[in-house]
Amino acid sequence: HRHLVALLTQHAVALVLMEPTSRYHRAVHRRLHEAGLPVALANPLRARLFAQASGTLAKTDAIDAAMLARMAERLGPDPVAPPTPAQEEL
Repeated sequence: HRHLVALLTQHAVALVLMEPTSRYHRAVHRRLHEAGLPVALANPLRARLFAQASGTLAKTDAIDAAMLARMAERLGPDPVAPPTPAQEEL
């Protein structure tokens, strides 16, 4: 996560859009937020439907990343703060 934060803070990042994947996204979401980077979460189904509507049917990490970047540009989702530790515990 440190490497990702270091990489992103070298650029003028307006928004990081990521798909929440069970509990695995939580740590990176928190780390990016703590570094002052705005993070929005995209419902995985909505992201897939956006890709299909854009004519992208292939699914690789590189294609997914490019599609999430386009989705962020086009839809401008609002950043969200990660849940508090108490909320995560619940």
